[in-house]
Parts: sequence; C-alpha cells; structure tokens
Amino acid sequence: MKTSKWIALAMAALMAIAMVGCNTPIENDPEATPAPTGAPAIDTTPAPAEPVEGETIKPNLTVGVQLDLDMLDPQNSTQTVSTRMQPLFYETLITWNPENGYQPCLAESWKWESDTELVFKLRQGVLFHNGEELKSSDVKFSVERVMEVARHASRYLMIQEIVCDDDYTVRFVTDGPNDKLVAMLSRVQYGAAIMNEKFVTEVGEDISKSVCGTGPYKLQSW
Repeated sequence: MKTSKWIALAMAALMAIAMVGCNTPIENDPEATPAPTGAPAIDTTPAPAEPVEGETIKPNLTVGVQLDLDMLDPQNSTQTVSTRMQPLFYETLITWNPENGYQPCLAESWKWESDTELVFKLRQGVLFHNGEELKSSDVKFSVERVMEVARHASRYLMIQEIVCDDDYTVRFVTDGPNDKLVAMLSRVQYGAAIMNEKFVTEVGEDISKSVCGTGPYKLQSW
C-alpha cells in the first residue's frame, strides 16, 4: 500500500471518528453489521513531503483497520467501518459539528424559502475524482437514489420533489415544515453522500467496488 504522511492524518481522523474540514463527524450506526476480517488498500499519490533534518523517510505506511469494508457504495453499505471510511472519498451538501452547528460543504448556502421549500446554492468549480464538475443534477440523482435504498428510505419520506433550478441551485419540496431534512442531508451515514451521476450510471453494479466522490482522497485500488 503506497502512501505518504497524508494518509496518516486521514487515519488519525478516522480513528477519532471525524474528518477534518468539510466532512461530518461519524457516529456509530445502529443498523450496521460486521463484515469478514481483512484490510482495505488505499493507494494515493500526493506530493512528496519535505524531509526533516535527521529524519529517516520510509516510502510506505501500513495501517491496520478492524474489518475489511463490505462495499464502497456509500448509500448501500450496512457496515460501520465502511461508513466511517466514506468521508475520505465523499462529501455532503452541508456538515455539522457540536461547536459551530451546520456549516457549508458542497453547498455554499441554504435557506427555507417557504415552509415546504428548502433551497441549496452549490459551490462552483467543485470536481469529482473523474474530473466532472459538481452540478445540481448530481445532487438530485444522489438523493433520489438513496430514497430507493430500503435502510434509508424512511428518513427521506418528507421529500415530495427535487427540482434543479439551474446548474448550481437545487430545491427540495417537502410535504410540510420539517426540521429533520437538513440533518439528514448533513450525514454520510444517512446516505447523503453526493455521487457523480455519470460515473454511477457508467459503472453500474461495479459501484460497490468503485469510488468517485469529491472528498480529499481518491481511491486507486481496493
């Protein structure tokens, strides 16, 4: 497993059950189930670190995790370890932390325009790992996809329609005032990871072993 000191930072964040920056702290999912033992291989190619005087630079860092991942699909995985790994690769519209509450992530702003309409303005220039730019159609695709997943569907019953006003504006129409929708859309473990529609459509069932998010790490092998 080829990596650098960057992955050490990622794994430190993982073991603390939180991602630095835009990603949401991850909590244990009561619906999670275990998977066979093993260890996932994450291969990254960051810029080489500057050597420190007197320090011996080792080319490889091997990190052990409790279980192998059951799959890489952030919306269909039922395993806690897999869910905790997903913020390395995927992000949500907004995030939450106990110090500052809800914070922008892939969305730069959001507001309730009425009791039944929640509107998100997306950051422009955000790229998925395949080079495609994030658009409102990806948000619509991702949320409508998770609404069809049995273990998550009940969390999104309040959504009546998702409308792309333009490439960077997405509107959620609900069945009435609902405080839970913002919370659902801030958590990867609730299936709210934003996926690239083109990539998911192209790989089909192979999405269970493929990754294409906007997160800080790009998967090369598993």
